[in-house]
Amino acid sequence: MMRAVREGIAGTAMKSFRRLLTEAEMGLVVDFVRQQFMLQQKYNTVYHSEENGWRDFQQNKVAFPFVFGEVALDSAYDKLSPALQQGYTLYMDTCITCHDASHGIDQDKQSIWQARPLSFPRNSYSHRQIKPDSISHASNYSQHEKPQDWTGLLPLEQQGADLFSANCSFCHSMDGSGKNWIGSFIEPHPADLRQARVQDLSLPELELVIANGKKNSAMPAWKTVLSKEEIHAVAVFVQKIF
Repeated sequence: MMRAVREGIAGTAMKSFRRLLTEAEMGLVVDFVRQQFMLQQKYNTVYHSEENGWRDFQQNKVAFPFVFGEVALDSAYDKLSPALQQGYTLYMDTCITCHDASHGIDQDKQSIWQARPLSFPRNSYSHRQIKPDSISHASNYSQHEKPQDWTGLLPLEQQGADLFSANCSFCHSMDGSGKNWIGSFIEPHPADLRQARVQDLSLPELELVIANGKKNSAMPAWKTVLSKEEIHAVAVFVQKIF
């Protein structure tokens, strides 16, 4: 574990902390992880807890058999009990976004699934749905989705705000941080529009990024979706607000 922190792990997002932490500090991190997550398995390390924004998570228990692999995900639906059918629907609508394929009867087909964060939820899952099993109440994501106070905008800026809300905020979030539900799962993460590396772009440079997208990222080209005037409006708005 010390070597992983010190040197990173090739082919993963785990980078070397050699230039950021001393040997003693790395030792403290490793000790904490081992004690909290591995040896004591403290409750505060459980993801689906009220402390992490999940209120009354037991309401989702009908999906637990699929989450834990107790029931195969590719079981015949008509052979499942009514409770398991309800659990299957919930799992496929929501849980599969993070838990992926879980356990299946036909293991040869499991290679088409990857046990990693997905860059886009399956089955048109919406993180903004207002329903009991939605993640929209999880505070670590929803705080970035709150409507912003963009009053006093000029007409061009207001046009950009409307276009941003309808299109860009899905990945970059309403506050421009890119730390909402979708942005947190896209790899690499969407740009934080509040950072200097974005704000240092001139207006024409920003318009080019919006129009043509960015290589090796999830930022698509918007020139076939938005007109030049609309792209200009979005760029003006981004520079004005963020």
